[in-house]
Amino acid sequence: MAKEKAQDVNIAVMANDIQYIKSSLARVENTLAAMDGHYLRVEDFGKHLKEHEDFRRALQDLDNFKTQVKTWGTAALIILGIAQFLISKFL
Repeated sequence: MAKEKAQDVNIAVMANDIQYIKSSLARVENTLAAMDGHYLRVEDFGKHLKEHEDFRRALQDLDNFKTQVKTWGTAALIILGIAQFLISKFL
């Protein structure tokens, strides 16, 4: 009698576990169906990394160019200031 009762309890527990697994699988399937097209494949990830690296390099080149323009602009202003001073002083 105790053995049959334990077996019934084990069957009930197993049925409960199977039901939980089925519901979990259903949620996973629903999630995968909703995600269709909203994920990134490994091949595409490599392509995005390369595009990101190209974009980063372009931004760095623009930043370097901006620094050069500021540097040469400052040098030009100093030279023009000196030239204006010399012209006003000696002409």
